[in-house]
Amino acid sequence: MKFLVFAALIVVSAGSIMQYPAKIGDFIEIPFGPDARTWKRQLNGGEVQFLKACANSDNSDRCTHWSDEDGVVLLSSPKSRAFNNGTLHIYHFGKSDVGTYSSPEIKGRTFSVPGGGIGGVAGPVVDVFIQE
Repeated sequence: MKFLVFAALIVVSAGSIMQYPAKIGDFIEIPFGPDARTWKRQLNGGEVQFLKACANSDNSDRCTHWSDEDGVVLLSSPKSRAFNNGTLHIYHFGKSDVGTYSSPEIKGRTFSVPGGGIGGVAGPVVDVFIQE
């Protein structure tokens, strides 16, 4: 049930920061939709990491571990997986997974407002934190 409510909130609130409380050891599933092929996370210490979607049958390190900004696979990162349907799985959530998650492919939107102004909404971001 928790996942269904979370998925509905992602769809309804594209452009906002969602809060995702998780307990150490939890399995986490974050659905962003089919446009999310690359995932980005910024960890609490400021480090930025990426994970790209792979074929379901590809279990190579580049498909199950995060990479740094230069594309170097970080084998020390916890096992995760980005699926072609835009869903991210984090297996056994840990302290090293705390941070903000987004997808560079899902852009914000701009729009015109009456009077000639321009407004905008940022793309969705999920803030994953430890639930005590």
